Amino acid sequence: MNLNNLTNFDYNLPDHLIALEPVTPRSASKLLVYSDGGILDDQFKSLFKYLRPNDRLVFNDTKVLNARLFGERVRSSISGTGIAKIESLLIEKISENQWSAFCKPLKKLQVSEYINFSTALRAQVVSIINNHCILQFSKTGRALAKEISKIGQLPLPPYILKNRKYTDADTLNYQSIFAKKYGAIASPTAGLHFDSALLKKLKNNDIKFSFVTLHVGAGTFLPVTTRNISDHEMHSENGVITKTVADDINRTKADGGRIISV
Repeated sequence: MNLNNLTNFDYNLPDHLIALEPVTPRSASKLLVYSDGGILDDQFKSLFKYLRPNDRLVFNDTKVLNARLFGERVRSSISGTGIAKIESLLIEKISENQWSAFCKPLKKLQVSEYINFSTALRAQVVSIINNHCILQFSKTGRALAKEISKIGQLPLPPYILKNRKYTDADTLNYQSIFAKKYGAIASPTAGLHFDSALLKKLKNNDIKFSFVTLHVGAGTFLPVTTRNISDHEMHSENGVITKTVADDINRTKADGGRIISV
């Protein structure tokens, strides 16, 4: 079998097996355990049973931006009449008032036109490059960040939004409880299963915690479109690990503890 051929990775996933809502509490989600004893089903709240004292969990403390914005295309900075609905997904901050963004329908936009996102925020299309555009906003710095947080939505996976609408609960559910540093445009989903009760139980079992920052980027939303997967261009992401965390990880390994990446 040619493992570089995209079609060899196709499989049928019935819609009724796709979860569209998270369970409550978070740690009640399912946990698939593979060990020397075979494979078994459990719940995530039992994670502590499979870890040993001095093991170290490494969490991602990135915080997801409300990067999904809805607006109306207008022809000029003076005109207030919208001529097309535009959905924008901010993907990379370029400067204090410019962002690279996926805009759809992109074919409805032209360079120098404007998008009204709210009565307090608009953006001009500075350029259009391949499948994205550069937007220059009417606000800058903290004022821009505050308005985006106010009017935007957390980006959810397309397969979810295809089957249901965004709700206020999503704003909380798709942010980890240790989210701290804004920069991701999609949720680091592996961390969503942890809640305060589970963290407390893990600490009581002498499991160590460390935090790195990896801002989940645009690549998570882009499908593989090349037949040969080796030709697929991967998007880069920004990550930070401090010397203190690196030292803690190395010390844990030296002491015989395991490193579990979340």
